[in-house]
Amino acid sequence: MKLVHLTCCSIACALLLFFSSCSSTKSLETKMIGRWNPVTVEDITPVPAGLVVTIGIPKDTAGLTESQKLGQADSTTDISAAKKEGRISRMVQMQMRSPVIFSVVDKKRVAEMKFPGKSLQGSWKFKKQGKQILIKETGGKNRKVKMAVQSLSDSVTVVVAHLKTVDLRIKYKKAEK
Repeated sequence: MKLVHLTCCSIACALLLFFSSCSSTKSLETKMIGRWNPVTVEDITPVPAGLVVTIGIPKDTAGLTESQKLGQADSTTDISAAKKEGRISRMVQMQMRSPVIFSVVDKKRVAEMKFPGKSLQGSWKFKKQGKQILIKETGGKNRKVKMAVQSLSDSVTVVVAHLKTVDLRIKYKKAEK
């Protein structure tokens, strides 16, 4: 008899935990619905320690003096670093001009990221108990955008967007209705 009561109590607790976890993501979903405009964007891409850049160094340096070899390596390293910085700067500027709209249409979660000249439309959902937002593009390219949620309130949210070449911390403010 005690075993039956223990089993029933365990099942009831498990169901209570399950439904309470579902309701917490539901409340997060209601907070996310609306238009979010970027306020600040910063690059937080980690730089590996001990990274040696060898891109652009010529393989045949037989006729060059040691100072010419070093000068050539420094200039090519500076050029590739400048290109990378320019690429990151363009990504930051693009994100600053790109609002995100989260909505629910016919019981489906719809997300739209409006970039200059184009937009990405897809479905969205919370992953990892509301600590990550996953946006899947509904078009033919099947791209995914993962954003780790650092903080979320009714008016301001901070996410870390993990893109192909850079990690960006983006602070969004909810637009007035």
